[in-house]
Order: sequence, then C-alpha cells, then structure tokens
Amino acid sequence: GQWGTKVAQALKERGVSSEVTFFDASDTALKLAKQNGESVGAKIKTVKGDLLEDLKNVPDRSFDIVICDPPALISGRK
Repeated sequence: GQWGTKVAQALKERGVSSEVTFFDASDTALKLAKQNGESVGAKIKTVKGDLLEDLKNVPDRSFDIVICDPPALISGRK
C-alpha cells in the first residue's frame, strides 16, 4: 500500500482529494495499507483476492491510475 499512499499524499499536498483501492490476497497487508492510506487522508477501499483470478470480479474497474507491485507474483526463477 505504500505506492497508493504516496500518490494520495502527493495529491493531498496539492489540494486534491483521492480514493485508493488496495487489492491483495493478504488480510494483514490490506489492514496495514488501509491504515497508511487513511493516515494521509485518502478514502480507502480494500479488495481481498488473488490478482490473477479475482481482479475481473472487481465491480468498479474505472481507475485513473493503476500501480502494480508484482514481486509477490515471482516466487522463484521457474
């Protein structure tokens, strides 16, 4: 959630409100991301799921910015 939080913070500093949707398979990651996003004044939504299978089920798929942080997708060289 750090990238979304940083973007929300930068927007707030410029007088622009934002809404950030965090998507992750981890409850812990979503909880921390939500806390971080709210700490900079952003409106936060969280979606729990497997990116490769569940992204198509996100009801509102119109976003101005999409940030993908893929390291968790790469579990090894294979």
